Amino acid sequence: MNQRLHCKSHKKNVGKQALYLHAQDHLMTSMTTKDLAIEIVELHEKTQRN
Repeated sequence: MNQRLHCKSHKKNVGKQALYLHAQDHLMTSMTTKDLAIEIVELHEKTQRN
């Protein structure tokens, strides 16, 4: 928060960039979690067949 206020005081607009970066981080985390969940389900199904 201090960094954002500091940048605004110097008339630099980094708010949107930080928001996009944060959104991208959430997207990548969600994609990784989805991939992991799919692998866990596939592994569970595979172990139940044997």
